[in-house]
Amino acid sequence: MKVKYDAYEINSKCWAISNYFDKDAKDTHHYAIFPVIITGFSVDYNNKTNEVDCIYYVKTPEGKEWGDSVESEFVSDSFDELVAKLKIVWENNANWE
Repeated sequence: MKVKYDAYEINSKCWAISNYFDKDAKDTHHYAIFPVIITGFSVDYNNKTNEVDCIYYVKTPEGKEWGDSVESEFVSDSFDELVAKLKIVWENNANWE
């Protein structure tokens, strides 16, 4: 059986959410949205949920490697879509310490 999935093509210009961590690798709850170019992706299949997810490898428009992979939920060709996602994350976690 073939599994269908959607993924951005290599060299697609998109946006990605970056989460900042401090020097001790503690989450700072600071986020930024950066322009990126897709350099590769991998597809994962979850047997329990029967869902397919893509992990993207990206670089900056200047050609610098991002440094880590990015889950598909944090990559979009729509800046506004990512802003809306961050608003939800922020509202759901308004009581961070």
